[in-house]
Amino acid sequence: MNINKVFLGLLVCVLLMSMASACTVFKVTAKDGAIISPRTMEFGTDLKSSVDVVPRGMAFESPAPDNKAGIKWNVKYGYVGIDAFGQFGMALDGLNEAGLAYSALWYETDTKWQEVGPGEDSIALAHILLGPWILGNFATVDEVKEGLKKVKVWGAMIPEMGMAPPLHTAIYDAQGGCIVIEYDYGQMHVYDNPIGVMTNAPNFPWQVTNLRNYVGMSPEPAIPHNYPGMDLKHTGHGSGMLGLPGDITPPSRFVKMAVLICGSIPKYAYDGYNLVTV
Repeated sequence: MNINKVFLGLLVCVLLMSMASACTVFKVTAKDGAIISPRTMEFGTDLKSSVDVVPRGMAFESPAPDNKAGIKWNVKYGYVGIDAFGQFGMALDGLNEAGLAYSALWYETDTKWQEVGPGEDSIALAHILLGPWILGNFATVDEVKEGLKKVKVWGAMIPEMGMAPPLHTAIYDAQGGCIVIEYDYGQMHVYDNPIGVMTNAPNFPWQVTNLRNYVGMSPEPAIPHNYPGMDLKHTGHGSGMLGLPGDITPPSRFVKMAVLICGSIPKYAYDGYNLVTV
């Protein structure tokens, strides 16, 4: 085997991965009912992140457009968050003491943040502070839904990136609730997300519609099929998942996580010979 070719292949893979914006977040429920929301952070820019512990009572003030003062608040629920570029409390991801979790993922397709109109500076919230505002103020996804009606989320420039990064967010609470927040064409959309999965673009309703193409998948092996003059069985384990996407596009990652999580819910056990219902 040519070692140089192997090395070159690995280098190409690393470079491709380094340019990716391919994050995934999902929800799993433990046997005791605990909600867990893991995520990946496959992002091609070093965000120079730190882990922040933000205490109750800490004061925040968001900027508004044109260097004006925006919404102010004091932290009601302490939280732990992952910041960016040394901006304490920014919270691209976080978990507060009420069990509310926040994750921001790249979402470029149709993102356009809200416009802050005349006289609305006091409710203007820079999108990079959406995480701290949610984590610091709310305990459930229903509370977040109501709170979002009272602010205007506008796109703030991040100098280190030279842009107002396009993001959408997934929010999880300790009761199992999950919502997705997206800003398309200047309009806010809040979607209930019982599936608990979010990747990147396209928008969340499109991802759910696309998932309908995979409703026949199952952790069970495919049943034998009779062809004229011959009975054929599956070729091996995993036959019920034949056709599961394996690439890293956002739609494929959404489908993969949704199907695998659904299949992980215990319905069957293997007794050494056959699958049996449990």
